[in-house]
Amino acid sequence: MCDIERMFHQFHVKAEDQDYLRFLWWDDGNFQAQSSVYRMRVHLFGAASSPGCANFGLKHVAAQGHGHYSETTIQFIERNFYVDDGLTSVATKEEAIKLVKEARQLCSAGKLRIHKFISNNHEVLASIPESERADSVRNRDLDLGESQIERALGIKWCIVSDQFHFRVIVEERPLSRRGVLSTVASIYDPLGFVAPFVLVGKQILQQMCQDKVGWDEPLSEELKPRWESWLLNDPTGPQPLTPNHILTMKSSVVLPPPGEFVKEDLYLRKRWRKVQYLANEFWTRWKREYLLNLQQRGKWCKTQRNAKINDIVMLMDNSLPRNEWKLAKVTKVYPSEDGIIRKLELLISDATLDDQGKRVNKPVYLERPIHKTVTLLEAE
Repeated sequence: MCDIERMFHQFHVKAEDQDYLRFLWWDDGNFQAQSSVYRMRVHLFGAASSPGCANFGLKHVAAQGHGHYSETTIQFIERNFYVDDGLTSVATKEEAIKLVKEARQLCSAGKLRIHKFISNNHEVLASIPESERADSVRNRDLDLGESQIERALGIKWCIVSDQFHFRVIVEERPLSRRGVLSTVASIYDPLGFVAPFVLVGKQILQQMCQDKVGWDEPLSEELKPRWESWLLNDPTGPQPLTPNHILTMKSSVVLPPPGEFVKEDLYLRKRWRKVQYLANEFWTRWKREYLLNLQQRGKWCKTQRNAKINDIVMLMDNSLPRNEWKLAKVTKVYPSEDGIIRKLELLISDATLDDQGKRVNKPVYLERPIHKTVTLLEAE
C-alpha cells in the first residue's frame, strides 16, 4: 500500500483555464481591507474536477512506461489506484520488491513521488528507503508480532496477520425504523466482507418496510428480540466459563471448529482432535445434567428464592454453540400478581473498556423471561 504525495498539486492547469480557479484573499484575515485576487495554477483539493484530472494524468504517466517497465507495474499504476492511494497484492516478496522499485521509477519520470509504503513482509519494507515508508512502520518490527492496524481504502487492515478487521460501534439510537436504518447504514463494507452479518439487520428493516411501519414507530414485539439479538452478536465479548476453557486453557473465545469429532478420535495421536471431542462431550453433559440443577422449576420443587436486583445470570440459548452464551446482571424485576418474578430487565456484560477501565460502548439492556436465564451468583 502506498500514497502519491500531494497528488492534485502535481498537475498544472492550463493558463486559459486558470480563471475558473480564482479566489479572493484578505491579508491577515482583515475583511475590511482590500482583497487580492489569485488564480490556482495547479489542481486544488476540494474541486470536483481535481480527481478526474489527476487520474487522467496518472494514467498518462503509466502509458509512457510501455516498453520500459513490466506490464505488472503498468497495470498497478493504471488500475490499482483510488485517486492517490495505491493498493495491490502479489504472490512473492521478489515480485513485490520489483514492483515497488519500478513503480517509484516510473512515477518519478512523471514528477510524481510515491511514498508512505506499507507491507506485511519485513524484507519488502527493508528494500524501501526509510524516508519512503509510512511513519507507522518506521519504528515497528513485524517480527515481534506487534499489532498494527492501517486503513486500506477505509477498511481496517492488520499488517501482521494480513487480515481485514471490522468493528461496529453501535451508538444509542431509538428502536424505530429510522434508528434501524441509521444503524445498518453505518457499517462501512464496500466489498461485502461482512455481508452475512449485515444481511440480518437488513432483513429486519425489510420486514418493517413490508409492514409499512412509520419512521418513528417503535419496533414490534416480534421484531424487537431479533434486533436486540443482532446487536449483541459480538464474539469478542465476555463469555461464561465453559469446559472448552478448562480443556484448552484459553480464556479467549474459541469457536467450535468445523467437522464432526467421534469417539475414535480419542485414539489418534493428534491431541487437538482429542481435545475437541472431549470439549463437545463435556458441553453436552454440562447442559443436560448440571445446568438443569441450577435452573429448578417451582412447579416441581419447593418454593425458591425470587430473582433479585444485582443477581448475576447467564442467558440460555440452545441454538448457540459452546462459548456463545452471554453474562448479564439483573437491574429490574417484574413481579406477577402472585408475587413471583417471571420477567427480568438485564444489563448485558461488555468487556470492551478504555485505558481508564470505563465502558467504551453504550450499556445494553434487555428484557427476558426468567426461564431463559440461569442464576450463577445471587446478590446479597
